[in-house]
Amino acid sequence: MKIGYARISTKSQNLDLQIDALKKSGCEKIYKDIISGSLSNRPALDKLLEDVNKNDVIVIGSVINKVKQVDLCSIKDSGSPFVFPFPFAI
Repeated sequence: MKIGYARISTKSQNLDLQIDALKKSGCEKIYKDIISGSLSNRPALDKLLEDVNKNDVIVIGSVINKVKQVDLCSIKDSGSPFVFPFPFAI
């Protein structure tokens, strides 16, 4: 199964573009966090990592603010592959 993860830093930002990209990439389930990138506690990401199975693929919603290293390390440690739904540059 493809599982999506979207994050924005503040409620004044909008998750819609990330969610649309995740849906277009075939995600059946999407986890969302609205939390500052400076914080390492990400409740939705933690829940995703609890729920993910070995054969699932984790799709990251955005790298506009560059996915934080803690996010990628946590996802990598889950043992599932992860992809980005659109081209990006780091």
